[in-house]
Amino acid sequence: CEHTGLPWPLAGPAAHMLVLETESAAPGEVAMELPDDLDVVVAIDAADKARFWTYREAAGEAVTAQHVAHRFDVTVPRHDWDAFVADAVSRLREVPDVSHVYAFGHLYDGNLHVEVIGPDADDERADAVVLQCVADHGGSISAEHGVGRAKAAYLHLSRTSAELALMRSVKDAVDPHGLFNPGALFAG
Repeated sequence: CEHTGLPWPLAGPAAHMLVLETESAAPGEVAMELPDDLDVVVAIDAADKARFWTYREAAGEAVTAQHVAHRFDVTVPRHDWDAFVADAVSRLREVPDVSHVYAFGHLYDGNLHVEVIGPDADDERADAVVLQCVADHGGSISAEHGVGRAKAAYLHLSRTSAELALMRSVKDAVDPHGLFNPGALFAG
């Protein structure tokens, strides 16, 4: 809210916030049944809808506007999000210089963005902790943004030797001379 200048959207504090988009024939009508004990705000028009999505879309921007973050784009089974985040935060408390952990994502596909403030950008202690935690919770160290160079050394945490061999064979078949993004996932 501070980063965007938007007000807190709910009546009170909340441990979690969910932006859910549905369609209905009547403006302001909620197209699904919701429990009565939820603090719910409904978009009435396009401006409301855009504002609500800004809360989610600006989450990463808000973190990086004030901090250099270790950023992770991972997947964890949806049913395990709370346990994963609690476990990751607990493990990260043991890493010197970690000051904050933020998590937000895409509920439907299990994709989480985890942003860790501290240690220095070239210090991979937090990276190893988060990615091992992902593997321990049955997730994948790579989600919508791929593995790239930064996570290549950790790929074995969420892929078997057979899967890695298959990936290598596909890469070799498509790019036998190693011209496409050389060294990004497989060296040599």
